[in-house]
Amino acid sequence: MPQAGLLASTVLMGVLTAGLVMLVANGRRWRSYTPTALPTTRASGEPMSERPGMLALGFIAVVFVVGGAVVLLAGGLTTMGTTAPSIDMAVAVSALLGLLLAGFAVVGSYSTARSHGAGYAQALLVGLWALGLLFVLAVAAKLFLG
Repeated sequence: MPQAGLLASTVLMGVLTAGLVMLVANGRRWRSYTPTALPTTRASGEPMSERPGMLALGFIAVVFVVGGAVVLLAGGLTTMGTTAPSIDMAVAVSALLGLLLAGFAVVGSYSTARSHGAGYAQALLVGLWALGLLFVLAVAAKLFLG
């Protein structure tokens, strides 16, 4: 009988999702939306934090540095003749990598939404949606991998 409860839960969530989609689709006049014009050129003296390419390169560099630290602390140090690293340090560095990824997703989504003309609340919603998506992916990966 536990399958009946799971089936009922699935049907209920499907009905709630469909209702939410219908409410959002009919709640606003999105068919008459006209986006605002974006600036065509960027100023040459803009700060480094406003350049998406530089932010992406910085993020990739941080990921490789922290990822390399995780690999070294999880087992690479033993091949160099030193003692094995503690599990606590490997967990801490792995958690740091996860926080960096989540922070990049939230801040990147927020700043992208703000630069495309979204208001503060809308951009915050996009950032939190990205964080929720990462959480759902982490739970799904945990369930899938064991």
